[in-house]
Amino acid sequence: MAEGDYDVPEKIQPRPRLWIGILAGVIYGLTVRLAFGADSNANTAWFNTLTWAFLTFVPLTLGALTIYFSPKAKRDGVSSAFFLPWITSVVFLGVASVLALEASLCIWMASPFFFLVSGLGGVLMRFILRVRNSKSAGYILTLLMISPFLTSPLEARLSRPDMYRIVENHIVIRASPEIIWDEIVRVAPIQPQERRLTFFQLLGIPQPVEATMDVDSAGGLRHSTYENGMAFNERVLVWQPLELLRFEIVPDPYANLPLPFNEINGAYFAMVDGIYRIAPQPDGSVILQLASTHRLSTSFNAYGGLWTDMILSDLQQYILEIIKGRAEAKALAA
Repeated sequence: MAEGDYDVPEKIQPRPRLWIGILAGVIYGLTVRLAFGADSNANTAWFNTLTWAFLTFVPLTLGALTIYFSPKAKRDGVSSAFFLPWITSVVFLGVASVLALEASLCIWMASPFFFLVSGLGGVLMRFILRVRNSKSAGYILTLLMISPFLTSPLEARLSRPDMYRIVENHIVIRASPEIIWDEIVRVAPIQPQERRLTFFQLLGIPQPVEATMDVDSAGGLRHSTYENGMAFNERVLVWQPLELLRFEIVPDPYANLPLPFNEINGAYFAMVDGIYRIAPQPDGSVILQLASTHRLSTSFNAYGGLWTDMILSDLQQYILEIIKGRAEAKALAA
């Protein structure tokens, strides 16, 4: 060994470049997110986040960037290549949440895609680096980085299919149909002691507050409000006292709502109607059913429907439990 040549002790060697890959992935993800959110008109924009182009190529590239800039020792194993991009995904989604680029609901819905596809992107880049040199891998990485901008305009030219989904909940109430009917036609302001922590609240969806009715008949207008100012005008379509109440659901045009709630009844999602059914039972109890219909118009309706079904079911069960508590309290007091 020549004079002055020596091995650098491991403890003082430069730190691995893992954080460079994570930072590169986060910066790339935020850049594409800002570019795709520049035009909010879902009907005319070439670049939208609710597309396969965004939800596949962005996390795929995010994972590839993480592994491309990671030290060799960190990407040797398939499991490391798959799970390291999850760190980048968590940081990206967290920053998007802090900067209010996405609502909590959208982040939760996107997270399974980001974890899975970013992991696949990491494994893909590991394979490329093993069979190609870094220069070739860089060309492939560049192609991945521009892929969302190449494919999104093509996807925007395709029509989004409509899917109508029905969500049903029911509850057993020990009260008369008359008492229950009064509780569903109008919902008095919900009190703090009646509330509980729910799944839909964790996703950032506001709690219902009250519902009023102007005329007790078909054609009457039922007005329901929520905590963040969200409100719906619900025109009564079917009025069968003590049996059935059906109403269409249209957002109040005067409600000033933040994203994504101002997209309700928009290009991607719309509430259609709601139905209450009262079914007396032989033992004197009553089964109260609440059902709603909603429309999805995205490129991934089946996946989105899993989330909308869970959210609406949780919200409807929450409402039914409040009605049950109030009705049974009135029945006991009578």
